[in-house]
Amino acid sequence: MDFLYFDCVGGAAGDMILGALTDGLVPLDHVRQELHRLKLAGFHLESKRVFRHHIDSHKVTVRVTEKEPPHRHLKDILTLIDNSDLSVFVKRESRALFTRLGEQEARAHRMEPEKVHFHEVGAIDSIVDIVGTCIALEYLNVSRIYASPLPVGSGVFRAAHGVLPTPAPASLRLMHGFPLKRTSVHAEQVTPTGAALITHFADGPLPDGLEFIVHNHGLGAGDKDFAEVPNFMRVWRGTIREADHAVTETVQEITCDVDDMNPEHVPFIADVLLKHGALDVSITQQIMKQGRPGFRLTVLSAPDKRVALSELLFKHTTTIGLRYHTVTRRVLPRETDIRNSPWGDVAIKKIHQPDGSVRIEPEYRSCQALAEKHNISIRDIQSMLRALFNQT
Repeated sequence: MDFLYFDCVGGAAGDMILGALTDGLVPLDHVRQELHRLKLAGFHLESKRVFRHHIDSHKVTVRVTEKEPPHRHLKDILTLIDNSDLSVFVKRESRALFTRLGEQEARAHRMEPEKVHFHEVGAIDSIVDIVGTCIALEYLNVSRIYASPLPVGSGVFRAAHGVLPTPAPASLRLMHGFPLKRTSVHAEQVTPTGAALITHFADGPLPDGLEFIVHNHGLGAGDKDFAEVPNFMRVWRGTIREADHAVTETVQEITCDVDDMNPEHVPFIADVLLKHGALDVSITQQIMKQGRPGFRLTVLSAPDKRVALSELLFKHTTTIGLRYHTVTRRVLPRETDIRNSPWGDVAIKKIHQPDGSVRIEPEYRSCQALAEKHNISIRDIQSMLRALFNQT
């Protein structure tokens, strides 16, 4: 399985990400050519070699040629993307990224997203960094993307909104649920654009214990030269060596123990969590303190959904505390589909086995509906559907 790994040595910013991706991984001329489809005038891309702590790095700079480039609102940027000739992937991902940025800027400054005046985020260089990164990732077309914990410094810095703490309010919101590490650097290491790109595309840290081969890598330099750490990002492109088709990924496990809630509410809570993106929900009965019967609710979450799922647990249960664990899991590739059967349409899960074979499982709720419709047991309908769909 091919993968990318964003090693955020000095931080994450749009120019660092684009510089690393075009340092021998993606031809910069390809990115330039595709950016013409954006129909955005007033800029050109510059490329040069620089040193960061005596290490050769690639610096990409968006040179703005307009004397007074306009500040854009979210709707202006989305209209620009919609009216472009970019690919479906680049349009979709660029829209999603700017929408997230607009929402978090709006929350940080207490205004409607449509009224956010993007300043730096809406400037030409950030538009080019985001769209250019999407173009580069589409070119590479890897199966998985991972990233190191994002380094966050301390202190304050001056921006269009005035003097801001580091990380900036919007950056911190964008990094909710993603692994971070505090550094001794007194400067902004992760920009809103960098935070949005990494947390949007990366599945989390590279799982422990993997065997992999690095085929090539690129280094993208930032503007500043920190004394404490080389200010560049490395992007590795490699292949994970796996004996089967299983995918290894890092997820968050959220648990809470409850002994003072009506157990009739538990199925509803599980459904709410799954509808809002939980990867799995399980309930385990246990004896709590003072011998009271209770249960443990365990939720598996993608790193970027941990905060939202935690809020749902506090809202819908009586728990006053949650535990978090980072866990590695291996899952078999699977797809969902609708199949025809003599009893009606069935939602199925197509599972790719380690030996290369395919197993098809009918979804429980489809089986339940067909069992009720035809007045037969759910056991029989499941058995007949499995036999029908798994004929060799």
